[in-house]
Amino acid sequence: MPDNDGRPVPVPPLYEQAISHGMARLRAIYEQTFRDNELDGLIFPTSPVVAPLANEEVSSAQNFARLIRNVDPGSNARLPGLSLPIGNGPTSQLPVGIEIDGLPGSDAQILAIGATLEQILKP
Repeated sequence: MPDNDGRPVPVPPLYEQAISHGMARLRAIYEQTFRDNELDGLIFPTSPVVAPLANEEVSSAQNFARLIRNVDPGSNARLPGLSLPIGNGPTSQLPVGIEIDGLPGSDAQILAIGATLEQILKP
């Protein structure tokens, strides 16, 4: 990774700082959001787009970043999450899903929410 002058910047210290400070801050934001809003889980689209067709561009860094955009923050905060298929895109007929995220230790609760949603959303 280069700095503004094009010189290499050592990545390990940046990674360690992100793990030691950034992850704790991100988790604290989630914990406060759950507490302030009396939430049992967060439900949102797993991906902001319908699954793309398999081609050479599908594994590009830009496409990967777009596909993981919604689930990446919870994953980085090490939250439990569950993705449920809920249908297919209207044109592509490729999968669409919803994600349920919870706080650490709420795995059973997230699974229960998922099971309930499966009953509600089944065709």
